[in-house]
Parts: sequence; C-alpha cells; structure tokens
Amino acid sequence: MPIFYRWVIAVLTCVAALPAHAGEPQAGIAGVADRKATVNFTDLARQEARAPLAPRTPKVVHSPMPGPKEPADGVSPPRDGSRSAAPAEAGPAPLSPAPASSFQALADDNTAIPPDTHGAVGPSHLMTVLNTQVRIQDRTGAVLSTASMDGFWASLGSPSAFDPKIVYDPHGGRWIFAASANGNSTASAVLIGVSQTSDPTGMWNLFSVHADATNATWADYTSVGFNKDWIVVNMNMFTVNAGAFRQSNIWVFTKASLYNNITPSAPFRLFADTSGSSTLVPALTYEPTPTLDTLYLVDVFTSSTGTLRIGTITGAVGAETYTAGTSFPTATSANGWAVTGPDAPQLGSAPLIETGDRL
Repeated sequence: MPIFYRWVIAVLTCVAALPAHAGEPQAGIAGVADRKATVNFTDLARQEARAPLAPRTPKVVHSPMPGPKEPADGVSPPRDGSRSAAPAEAGPAPLSPAPASSFQALADDNTAIPPDTHGAVGPSHLMTVLNTQVRIQDRTGAVLSTASMDGFWASLGSPSAFDPKIVYDPHGGRWIFAASANGNSTASAVLIGVSQTSDPTGMWNLFSVHADATNATWADYTSVGFNKDWIVVNMNMFTVNAGAFRQSNIWVFTKASLYNNITPSAPFRLFADTSGSSTLVPALTYEPTPTLDTLYLVDVFTSSTGTLRIGTITGAVGAETYTAGTSFPTATSANGWAVTGPDAPQLGSAPLIETGDRL
C-alpha cells in the first residue's frame, strides 16, 4: 500500500484559472512558464564569495495576512499572533524515531522576518533554505556551498523570493525547490527549480510563472508535492494591497518536462479552489515502486473537530483534473494556522517556536 510521509505544495501562474468547487471535477487551464534559466549552484556560491553582496537591510518579508476562512468553521485565527484557545486534544501522538546524528544546518542571520526555514535530505546531501540563504551540506554536516536566496533565483529577472520549500524526489533522483516572489505586488510570481542530477551542488533548471495575469492577486505560502508524473505547487492568493484572501491556486507541472528542461518550458495546468479552503497541501508520494496515478492534497476543513478535506489530481499527463472534497477524514487534531500558538522546541532555548503548520 502506498505510503505518504508528508504533505506539501507550491504555486505559479500566468492565466486565470477555472474555479474548483467541492465534488466537481475541474479541467483547469493550460499554461507554460514565462522565464527559464540554468544555473550551477557551486559557481553561484563561488561568485558571491569573491564579490560578497552588500549587507542586507533587515526587512519584513511581508506583513501578516488575515487567516483564510475554513469552509466549515466560518472564521479562522489571523496570522498575527492573536490566537484563540485550541480545542482539547485526544493525547500526544507517538514520538518520531531519535535522529541518527545532529548538527547545525543554516542559522538565521536575522535580516528577514520571518526566516521561513525549510530543509530536505537526499542520499548524500542536506539542503536548507531560508528567505535569506540556501546551504548545501553533506550528511555529516560539512558545509559544501552557500548562496544567497536572491542570487539563486537572480537569472529569472532578479525576483524578490520568499517562502522557500525544498524536497527530494528519491525516484527521480532530483531536488525540487519552490518559492513565492514579489509579494503584495502585481509582479507576483511562482518560482520552481529542479536539480539536473541528485547532486544539488551542480546544475539546476529554473522557471518562473506570473502569479495572476489580471494583476489582482498575489501568491503566498508555498507548498509543494510530487508523484511519478507531476510536481504540484499550491499558493494562497491575496488581493494586492487590500490583503484579502481570494482563493487557493494549484499548479500541476509535468515532472518529466521540468527534469528534462524541454520546450515548451514547464507546462502546467492551473486550478483555482474558491471553496474558502486555504493551504492545500499536496502529498510527497514515496512509494516503494512509483505506480500511483493519483496525487492527493489535504487541507483543514474544521479545526475544532479535527476534520480534514482531501482533494485529488487525476487524469492523463497534460490533461489533468482536480477534484476537491473527495473525502473528509478526521485526525487527532487539525490546527488552522497553528491555533495553539508556539508549539515546537528549539535546541538550547526554552521558548517554543511557532511553526505556522497547517496540520
């Protein structure tokens, strides 16, 4: 039986998407990337080492957005620290296995708020991404290369990238990197990059897609997932300047096209979920043998009852269909925008970290 270890996603667009309503299959709209480039990570790191960038002025990546509504709750807590009390939980979940080793990855340099830390492990490497920097280490912790976040994406028109997510595809032997760019702006874009091999210190294929052809909304809160056929990116779409949640957009990329860097550049189908749900998280599909033709997405339907909503991507590659609300399972808890407040421990410090986790 297929195992889904984690759910995640990321987003890009250049055309308006057809809305997706619960239970109704949606055909979506086809599109391609606006820009593409190839870069060598080690070369970027060496160039920056020879000519260091000017010190960054500390900045807020973007102001906290109001919390999107959950369809069954009506109102969710805002993303600004004013949280309501969480419902009682059924008890702690089983602990994860103890780590085999522990070492520092990439420290926050305190020049971007929030740092938006994320990381992934491959056969020989660890890759850590922040709003400020990107670092590659070996599995013993030795630092191999470090580049700035802006430098990594600069060849796509010098976008101001944020909300990075990095995952490793063990079946394709590739790293998948997604981010938002140019927040609260009509230039909002979705960025996606894939390594050309299992070695992230080498060559990367990079792509950029304009987030909204109408320039009415911008893309925030990257999520990314994959299966044997697709790389799926989700973004929450907010109105420019007003900051009101509009919908969730889902970009379904043909994985083989990104990996092989073929023309047309990064073909995708775009879907818009206007049901009121936000942060639709696609599965990282880790099957022993990759055969599953469906990619699942999960989001919180009702925090108070721990109810989740499952959606699906199905169909032939290039003619995909998105169906929202195919099932509504329950979990021990399902927190919308970390309603419990700070919830994760950190090494060497008593204060907890607020993860902002959707599940």
